[in-house]
Amino acid sequence: MQQGFACFCGNQYDSLGIADNCDKTCNDGSECGGYYANSVYATGLTASVAPLEEAILYCGCTADSDTNRDLDHLSPWGALSQKGCIHYCKALNYDFAGLQFQTQCWCGNSAGSFGPAASNQCDTLDNNNDGIPDLCIVLESSGCYFANEAGACGCGGANANTLFRTSTSVSCP
Repeated sequence: MQQGFACFCGNQYDSLGIADNCDKTCNDGSECGGYYANSVYATGLTASVAPLEEAILYCGCTADSDTNRDLDHLSPWGALSQKGCIHYCKALNYDFAGLQFQTQCWCGNSAGSFGPAASNQCDTLDNNNDGIPDLCIVLESSGCYFANEAGACGCGGANANTLFRTSTSVSCP
């Protein structure tokens, strides 16, 4: 974890030495890195997660509620890319992965209970209108599974999930 919200993964670490500025705290109270400093955790997972079927996993933009969540498991790792969120939920054996408001990755085994949302509700490209694309868009620099009409990756919105299945054996809601 870096800066309290960015999740990076890899098979090696420490190539730049030990950081002494991991001063951010995650929602669960654990250490969450700092400015250009990573708190490193072992996942306990092996690299044998099956490859994903890419764009065919996209289900659309679905509505959510902040009082009764459509997907019930929130990743403690903060902002993940579309690919990262799908892999995270798949590794935990969830059927669905949803990005919401660019910084949240939600997982669940049922989805769509609040119906569809307008597709533009999942376009959190510049939430604070500062002219800088938001974090999720930056994380997608290696490409994304679903791009909207403007060619930008959908990263959800306020009470709106950019929803994916984690397997083609699961039907979209």
